[in-house]
Amino acid sequence: RTQLELSHRLASVVTPSTKIRPLFPEYRPLVPVSENAQEWWNYAFRCVGRLNRRRSWMEFYLAFQKRKKYLQLYKRHAYSEETSWLNGLNEFELSDLRRIEGDRSVGISGL
Repeated sequence: RTQLELSHRLASVVTPSTKIRPLFPEYRPLVPVSENAQEWWNYAFRCVGRLNRRRSWMEFYLAFQKRKKYLQLYKRHAYSEETSWLNGLNEFELSDLRRIEGDRSVGISGL
């Protein structure tokens, strides 16, 4: 009986008071399950892979390429006015920077 009371007391303290966040939100589809179940199965597969520390090499390589490109573009965008050796971004490069920033497949920590 005391173990049951203790477990109830512990559960009431440990229960999160904030909303539960989705697992790996950068992979989470923006459509409901009823509209595109395939995307949700891919999401589940990727989450399980990440939890088991198994990422595909292609996924890792693509994230590396995006990070490499993003760092170059961001550096030029942020510091081109302060330095004479960095050229500013043209419209295509600026749109590419915005596209990478809006890409949900790579989290902020990945950039």
